Amino acid sequence: MIHFTLGDVNISKILSTNPPLLATSTNMLTGMDDRRYPVIKIVRGRVPAVPGKKWKTGDYFAAACMYGGSRGKAHWELLDPWPQSCATGNYEDLKASEDALAYLQEEFELRISLVPTPDEPGLYFLDEDRLEALKMWGQAGPSEEIASAT
Repeated sequence: MIHFTLGDVNISKILSTNPPLLATSTNMLTGMDDRRYPVIKIVRGRVPAVPGKKWKTGDYFAAACMYGGSRGKAHWELLDPWPQSCATGNYEDLKASEDALAYLQEEFELRISLVPTPDEPGLYFLDEDRLEALKMWGQAGPSEEIASAT
């Protein structure tokens, strides 16, 4: 499971259990420039069951992510998140990761609010300037102008 040895860990959330939808928030930068490339990736899928935890809509979890595309470009083109519970069934380990990422929950909610169709799987690149304005002022314009699915 290369995701758990070479990937990075990002905050994710269960958007729905029926249909099963998961979302992951990350930055797609390759390091070729100084810009950030905030994204939300929405996929159909379930978080694997763990003894002692019943997953429900709204639960946050850690996901290991791998990126793909050309290193010569400003941002990655592909994102493949895997729930941490694919690698371990130890509830204490999963809870520790969730707690370590808790500080990202507010930004996750801002980001998901910018996705025009959060019930549709896709990779949504978010406008960094609009995201920063939302953080500062707590409001955004029409979401169609803020995110674009690829």
